[in-house]
Amino acid sequence: MGCPVAVVGLVVQRLGGLADDLDRKSLAIRQCERDLATSEARYRSLISNAPVVIFQFDQEGVFELSEGKGLASAGLAPGEAVGQALFTLYHGHPEIAAQARRALAGEALQFVSRFGHTFFDTYFNPMRAADDSLKVIGVAVDITERRWAEEALRRANRQLRMISECNQALI
Repeated sequence: MGCPVAVVGLVVQRLGGLADDLDRKSLAIRQCERDLATSEARYRSLISNAPVVIFQFDQEGVFELSEGKGLASAGLAPGEAVGQALFTLYHGHPEIAAQARRALAGEALQFVSRFGHTFFDTYFNPMRAADDSLKVIGVAVDITERRWAEEALRRANRQLRMISECNQALI
């Protein structure tokens, strides 16, 4: 027994509609992929050229992300810290470990740290992941030039006060 022609026509029509829907969805997915690639290229360009470090560590302090031009000032390459524990990597910087423990306890923090002659303005932002585990996302901005400029300004102000005091004494 054969299928009525009307049923076959309906099936062909529906399949044609499904094919059109799949084509539209495929085009939308390709556009999303292009947009994502463009967005990632912008992110990579910004991170690789700005004096910043973008990082994330888990509740054990193990780095899951470590990117940015600012890593060179800390003696690291982008991605080099991934898989390493913050507490091991920065064992010579107990103040950073102390701040990380506070962040892992749920506290958002901002602090200045120093690596040799380099200063970083660092932000730790704890957040819950989809699996309810705690992650800390952070940004560290190299503020060395600003710190040296502030110090030079303080020295100049001290010298001006001394000159002013000497002039007052002479009058």
